[in-house]
Amino acid sequence: ELDTKRGNPLRGTIVNIAYSGSMSRIRVRLVNGDIVVAKRILGVKDANRRIGDNITLCIPPNRILVYPYPEGGLENELALE
Repeated sequence: ELDTKRGNPLRGTIVNIAYSGSMSRIRVRLVNGDIVVAKRILGVKDANRRIGDNITLCIPPNRILVYPYPEGGLENELALE
């Protein structure tokens, strides 16, 4: 579990881990059911992480970006047409 003093703790369960070179992508189902993906450089603790493990993600406030919901709806904004 990460140090929650770092700010904005999000608790969840690991549902998938993908490794690519020195990076890992950890897919986490939060307690509210949302899925987030955390990207991180591999470290010693990463070898012990398993699918199904509980985890706490901490996001520094200066790394959070919030965007307004598109007036035309998200589906229309993301459409390729």
